[in-house]
Amino acid sequence: MQGVVVMNPIITSYIPFKGYNIYVSNVRRLLSNSGYASYPVRKVLLNPRVFFKCKIFNFNWFEEVHSRSEYVKKAAFLILLKMFNKKIVFTLHNKHPHEATNQWSIKMTNKMCLKSDAIIGLCPDTDKVLQDVYPDALKKLTIIPHPNYIANYSIEDSSDYKKKYGINDGDLVFLYLGVVSPYKNIDLLLDVFVKVKNPHVWLIIAGNPSNPTYGENIKERVNFLSNVIVDFRHIPEDEIPKYYRTSTVVILPYQKDIYLNSGAVYLSFSLKRTVICPLIGSINMIKDKSFVYSYDYEDESNHGTQLEKVINKVLDDYKYDISIPRIMGQKAFEYIKIAHSDELVSELYKEVYDSLL
Repeated sequence: MQGVVVMNPIITSYIPFKGYNIYVSNVRRLLSNSGYASYPVRKVLLNPRVFFKCKIFNFNWFEEVHSRSEYVKKAAFLILLKMFNKKIVFTLHNKHPHEATNQWSIKMTNKMCLKSDAIIGLCPDTDKVLQDVYPDALKKLTIIPHPNYIANYSIEDSSDYKKKYGINDGDLVFLYLGVVSPYKNIDLLLDVFVKVKNPHVWLIIAGNPSNPTYGENIKERVNFLSNVIVDFRHIPEDEIPKYYRTSTVVILPYQKDIYLNSGAVYLSFSLKRTVICPLIGSINMIKDKSFVYSYDYEDESNHGTQLEKVINKVLDDYKYDISIPRIMGQKAFEYIKIAHSDELVSELYKEVYDSLL
């Protein structure tokens, strides 16, 4: 699919055009394969000829609003697009915006549901979110699986960081890689992991702290834990496979009331690693969960207990047969290669976009 060239593609805008993660560039690539060229919104707005030709605007994370003035600006932009008969696609990623849980974000979510011509959800659980937020929008919803990352990274020929950190080949390594933020439940993870006393079991936390103070607080906590390694910085793309190759299992102790989808789940599967993850939408959509260490909990007060149980399950599996997590990771790869294939995702985007013209 990467080599597909479409003559006279239809001009659209994808927002944001860059940033966040490789998900954005992957979707734009798949849209291109389907005959839809994506332009940055700034380029569209500054060029009347391009704006006239631009048919569709696809918004991601647009509902994240921090103030009334930001809400007014974004709402005015949506009104402008409707005045010129532009089609609006709203991609709904989360139950709630991660960094802006306020009345303005809630209002913008409602506004996006009202103004959009199509809504894209990345998992079937999206319908439950819309039912609570704006039930009338359910008729606009299409589920399109999150793209995989198989074409972006390769774990096969990568080196690892075992020697760098003094990790033996037979050791069990849990990995958290991503933004280090309170809403990612890093503190909860450390509360649980402090009970793991095995010198051959490690936890690596790699990524940029959401703010310096929080990063320092986490460093202070792990100073007393000899089996926890932190690498607090932006992890370059070429180092991601190295960290995954170092790991045995990826651990993602997300809050169910916030998370609906997880790119980290699909990245892990694409790099042949299984995950520890609660039953968020990305996990619920997997019919056969035998290759995932999934778990559930009643509320955050009960989360630590359930997380500890599943970590102990991994420890027991690894003690019984060191190959179990690797076999599960291979099955995860086979799942995402088919259920989240470029061909399927591209075809579904084409169906949605075609229906708007």
